[in-house]
Amino acid sequence: MEKHRLLTPIAGLRVTEVKRDGDRWLISAAGPGHGACPACGALSTSRPSTYLRSLQDLPLQGMRLTIEWRVARLRCRRHARAQRIFAERFSAVADRYARRTGRMADIVHLLGRGTGGRPAERILQRLGMPVSDDTVLRVVQRRAMQQRASPFPLRVVGIQVASAEVVEIPA
Repeated sequence: MEKHRLLTPIAGLRVTEVKRDGDRWLISAAGPGHGACPACGALSTSRPSTYLRSLQDLPLQGMRLTIEWRVARLRCRRHARAQRIFAERFSAVADRYARRTGRMADIVHLLGRGTGGRPAERILQRLGMPVSDDTVLRVVQRRAMQQRASPFPLRVVGIQVASAEVVEIPA
């Protein structure tokens, strides 16, 4: 089996190159080159330009792994709007503006929630996934805000008493 197929980080990305760059692996990849317009849903293949997006992924052989993803900017010819250019989206890889893949962000969230900022930073560093303690806390806080905005009702409400005074009520 080819190493490009073996090391494909996410199905749907086309791997163009895999190389070792010092203390990390570098995977160059490209998306499909087409996508649906976020406003009207029309499929667009008109590609005026591309840009490079770097994503941190789970380590490979104990070393950091960076995916350099060539993202296509696409043009919607159907819409007569001010913003007709959009970037190809691939939510299976990462959210908009994310610096890490979804599976890497899940690991950061789990460790951050279980251990806290600095301990998670040290553990992630040892695992080959360097992330700062501030970033770990930011990821945990962002996920908590997303869960708070979900439409599910409360199941349990806890009340914490601040003082230790005992108040006796006469019978």
